Amino acid sequence: MTGVAPSSFDVVVIGGGIAGMSAAWALAGRGHRVAVVEREVSLTAHSTGRSAAQFLASYGGPAHRVLSAASRPFLESGADGLADSELLEPRNVLSVAPAGFEQHLSEWIAANQTTGAACELLDAADAIKLCIALDPNWLEAAVLEYGGFDIDVAALHQAFLRGARAQGTAVLREHGVRALARRDGCWQVDVGEQVLRGAVVVNAAGAWADEVARMAGVQPVGLQPYRRTVFTFASRFDSAGWPLVVGADESFYFKPEGADQILASPADE
Repeated sequence: MTGVAPSSFDVVVIGGGIAGMSAAWALAGRGHRVAVVEREVSLTAHSTGRSAAQFLASYGGPAHRVLSAASRPFLESGADGLADSELLEPRNVLSVAPAGFEQHLSEWIAANQTTGAACELLDAADAIKLCIALDPNWLEAAVLEYGGFDIDVAALHQAFLRGARAQGTAVLREHGVRALARRDGCWQVDVGEQVLRGAVVVNAAGAWADEVARMAGVQPVGLQPYRRTVFTFASRFDSAGWPLVVGADESFYFKPEGADQILASPADE
C-alpha cells in the first residue's frame, strides 16, 4: 500500500509475517477494519521466509498436535481456495540414529502411535534405500513416519495477504512502530508518518514481540530469540524424492529443496 492509510481501525496487527497476516485475514473476514504494519520491506524477511516448512502431525506437544490436526483440512483446501497453487506436497520424515539409540527409537514409535501417527522402524539398509547419502558406517536404525508434507509457505502467506487485502485490510511496509500507548479508550500506534488508532492491537512481531510489549506497558513473557544456521547446496544425487531426514537426537536435519538443492541445518540455537 502506498500513501497515507486511514488512521482508525478496529485492529492493528504489528508484524506482517505468517502469524500476523493470517490473523489479519481471519479478523477482516469477521468484518473488522484491520491494518497490518511491518517494519521491513519484505513481509517475510524473517522466520516466515526461512522456515523448513514441514507439516508433521506428531510434531511438538499436545497443543501443537491439536493445532496441526485442525489445520490440515484448511491447507489441503488451498487455504479455502485463496491459494493459486497446491500448498502441500507429500514428504515423509526419516529419523536416523547411530548405535545405542535403538531403544529410544522404539519408545518414540510407541509414544507417537498413541497420536495416530503411522510410523515404522527400519534397519540401516532400508533407510539408505530412501536416502542414499546416509553413511552406512554411522547409521544403525531409523524411524520412517508417514503422512508428512512440505508446506509452500510463500504461497500460503500470499493467500493470506490476498484474502486480507480483498477484505479491505491496509498493509503498511517499512512502518516500524516507534511508540505504543493506550489513550481515550483505544491504542495509539505511532508508525512515523502517522499515528494509527485501534481498539485492539495484535502483537505478531515474532522475535521482537517482547519489545512491542514493553512499548505497550505490558509485562514481557521472556521471549529469547535464537539464531539458527540454515544453508542450501547443490545435491550430487537424484534427491527430489528423499524424505526429510532428522537426527534422532535433533542435532541436524536436511531435506530436498527444489529439483536439485538440499536445505540443511545443524539445528543450532
